[in-house]
Amino acid sequence: MTDKSVGDGDRRHVAQAAAAGATFVVTRDEALLAASTRIEQVAGVQVLRPSQLLVQLHAGLETVAYQTAALYGTSWTIGPSSEAPSKEQLRRFVGPDERLTHLAMRVNSTLAEVADGARLWAITRDRELIAFATCLPDGNDFVVTALRVVSSVPQRTFCRHMADSLRRHASRHGFQKMRIDDALPPYADRALRDEGFQVGPDGWWASTTPGLLAADDTEPIAGRLVGDLTPTEALELETQVWPTRVITGSTPTYVVPIRPGWALELLGASNSTPSLLPRPDSLGAAREHVYYRSPIRSLEAPARVLWYVSGGGAEGGFRAVSWLTAVVTAGPKSLFRRFGPRGVYSETDVLASASPAGLATAMLFTRTELLERPITLREARGFYSQLSQTGFLRSTRRIDEHTFVEICRRGFPA
Repeated sequence: MTDKSVGDGDRRHVAQAAAAGATFVVTRDEALLAASTRIEQVAGVQVLRPSQLLVQLHAGLETVAYQTAALYGTSWTIGPSSEAPSKEQLRRFVGPDERLTHLAMRVNSTLAEVADGARLWAITRDRELIAFATCLPDGNDFVVTALRVVSSVPQRTFCRHMADSLRRHASRHGFQKMRIDDALPPYADRALRDEGFQVGPDGWWASTTPGLLAADDTEPIAGRLVGDLTPTEALELETQVWPTRVITGSTPTYVVPIRPGWALELLGASNSTPSLLPRPDSLGAAREHVYYRSPIRSLEAPARVLWYVSGGGAEGGFRAVSWLTAVVTAGPKSLFRRFGPRGVYSETDVLASASPAGLATAMLFTRTELLERPITLREARGFYSQLSQTGFLRSTRRIDEHTFVEICRRGFPA
């Protein structure tokens, strides 16, 4: 940052905030505020007045780090592309301390290895390039040599989607690890941290090996036995080791029934709209969302969620799994002001979910995965007899975590 009006002390404050992973720096310092655009470009933090921060929070934009609404819809697509970006296209992705020639050389040198499996992945909308990654195999590693998002969109959001999609691709194709071999901009560092990537001697990396860490494992993980992990610790660990699942045996697990219409909006779970289902062809289901319902005070979070689409027929059955990260019960208007932008609900929908006492519950969930093979109710009854009880699936019910494992085993076949 070269703005001479910003003093050394303020520069240190900004650097410390960026290093700590902060999203905002709140200040009344006019010099810092005047340099806010440059600071965000270089350090990846927003400089705001206290009043501006309050406006954002009251508008429900505490999700600015991951704006799911910006990606929802079938017009956004992600996947391999056969068209190498032109130099003019790459110009839109050049960072403040980067040269176009260097970025073009990095991209083209990777794509020249197409015979060895090099590929370009892209997020596009109406053929407009929004984000891209160049990748190639290196033994058991899936290596990303460049990862960029255009500045006209929420960069951290799109970078998270790209990282998630590439990690799934690497896992499906038998790679043991995904590695980033690139000097990344600040928004990408934060996105990778959000997605559970870790920093090692060779840069950012993430596991891509499926597996199961179970409560009866005797090998400690970071000095702790899996069976001793709290739900919060299990969620944090699973974010890092996914597609391996962390089964403590005591993590709360719920079956949540959801009507087909809401399932389509929240999960993309509908056989009649196949364009929403497969990754990486469409972004489909949002990864962080909110589901409103009538009050339920027995829910704990963090917890696992099995989404059961009610209604029977081809649209019914167990269709997706998520992590429940928070449960908030309050007046519906208050909930909508706080969480509305995270979901696809109108304020009228939220009001309709309230109890006679005027309360509703917001369930915040993340890391949603659509089952590759939906599990019908008939099949699930074969290994979980309680599903045969009359009315069992009329409301949210707690089940044992091992039933979750069985549904994942069948829903994500090897």
